[in-house]
Amino acid sequence: MQKKLFRLALFSAPILATYGVAPIYLFTNQNPYTFIISDFFLSILIFLFWVINIYLIDLTEKPYKRYVLSYVFTTLLHYFIILIIPTSPIYQNPLFFLTYPLIALLAINTFILIIINVIVLQYQKESAEMEIRNLKVSNLEAQKQMLLQQLQPHFLFNSLNSISA
Repeated sequence: MQKKLFRLALFSAPILATYGVAPIYLFTNQNPYTFIISDFFLSILIFLFWVINIYLIDLTEKPYKRYVLSYVFTTLLHYFIILIIPTSPIYQNPLFFLTYPLIALLAINTFILIIINVIVLQYQKESAEMEIRNLKVSNLEAQKQMLLQQLQPHFLFNSLNSISA
């Protein structure tokens, strides 16, 4: 299951990054070079979100704990990025600086969580169906053994009756 999730992460990270970066550059009239660089770095960031969320599957039993940890990580990472790149052209408007990137990252993280949940539920369903099939086979084998054991005393009794007659 993790291989499938990692392949999906590699494929979807650039697509989600373009989704996250496009509105900023459409409304602020930035040059294409800045768009490409931002898209590349956001792709790496989104892939990091994927990796974190994939490893959170194994660390937490309950989904709500995984969601909380994932959103806390996303928010902390957003503010960490703000501290590192405060001079970026996107961050010149203070309201825009604090809200849009955070909302975009939370939306992308939510999308990642939904995809991961669908894949995990599909994997659990397949596992449950396989277990049900195995239990049905075991049940049929147990019924067969029970019938064979019921048949053996009758066969022995009939054989002894035939010999005695």
